[in-house]
Amino acid sequence: MIIKRNRPTPTNTTRKAVEGDGSPVADAQSEGKKSMPRLVKTEIPAQGLWTDRDGLCYWRRLKIQKYLLQSERYEGYWENTKEKCRLHRIQILFDDEDPREFAKRFKVAYDSRVMADSLIKYNFYIENMPTHQIPEIDNDEVNRILSMTQNTKQLRGKSSSDTTTLLSEVNFEFAKTMNKIIFDKHLGTNGPNLISGPLTLPAEKPKELPPYYGMITIPPHNFPEQFSNFCFNSILNKDQSIRAMQEIRKECNDVLVKDIYNPNITKSMKVQEFKQIQKSSTSQISYYLKETWVNKIKDIIKTNFAEDVASSSQFGKPWYSLNETSKEAYEMGKLKKFLTQTRFVMQDTLLYMTEASVKRFVASICYFVPISTEVVSSNEVKNKYYTDEEIAQMGAEK
Repeated sequence: MIIKRNRPTPTNTTRKAVEGDGSPVADAQSEGKKSMPRLVKTEIPAQGLWTDRDGLCYWRRLKIQKYLLQSERYEGYWENTKEKCRLHRIQILFDDEDPREFAKRFKVAYDSRVMADSLIKYNFYIENMPTHQIPEIDNDEVNRILSMTQNTKQLRGKSSSDTTTLLSEVNFEFAKTMNKIIFDKHLGTNGPNLISGPLTLPAEKPKELPPYYGMITIPPHNFPEQFSNFCFNSILNKDQSIRAMQEIRKECNDVLVKDIYNPNITKSMKVQEFKQIQKSSTSQISYYLKETWVNKIKDIIKTNFAEDVASSSQFGKPWYSLNETSKEAYEMGKLKKFLTQTRFVMQDTLLYMTEASVKRFVASICYFVPISTEVVSSNEVKNKYYTDEEIAQMGAEK
């Protein structure tokens, strides 16, 4: 005995109403009123690039049924053999498409592939040329490189730094550049004797003329005034605000990976047990957001801006005063701008976290719950599940 449980199918009355066979819905549609959409299975005629066992390609007729979002391919079947196929967009010519535009795109794709293959071979030849006969960089250039690399605040005066590995990389790049010059010189004259086949390389870009001035020309402007306006309007001119926003972003990024629901369903359970697990997960994330997350952000703001308050006795009234009592001064200060930006960041974090959590929960349900169940016998049960492409089309990702 076989018990088969599938989704409910529409009755004849419902099907007629949807397809518009003289039903009241069809009459309303003819009068311009809103009606239900027609459930018609669409097959788009086209020509596809079919490949045989020898690697030769031929154009054959096929019917396109749907587009697979995850693999970025079109799915259909060949008209002569009824065999299913999945092809990329470049391998399909639709009947309603302009063949001339398709030929142009196909030619550009083919030329780009040939050029990319030639570049891979070109770089492979150069990187595998011997480098033991290429002289290394002389001592004067090595000293000049070391003096320039150590001309920073952190490395200045630290002659004990290990530079052997860096110098080896510089010598290797120098040898590869010399091999490239030699290879380019002999490629034009002795190309067939050097390599097995021709290379289709991109055309060299014309060299730009050097600028007449060594600096960028800037039109006349009042730099002190513009700099003062920038410092007045920007909230990123203090170390305290930059450090506080960095720590707040870190806390928000930690919230983004959390789940409102529990998507880790690995076994069958009762409905009451499932509700209890989801309720517990929702309560935990709610407590974390309301208590832990908010308090952490409060502590970050208080800790970083306490330094600004401490320095106010020496340099005047601070921009980020946590003890400000005047409403007019608060409206003009930068603390309001900083708190407004922090609120926007927290709102975006909650929005993105909620969307991602719902998608993961939907994906877990779709992966776990079968579409249909077929009981063949007491020892054999067949379940049909959603595919990855179908789940991706729903907007959820595993």
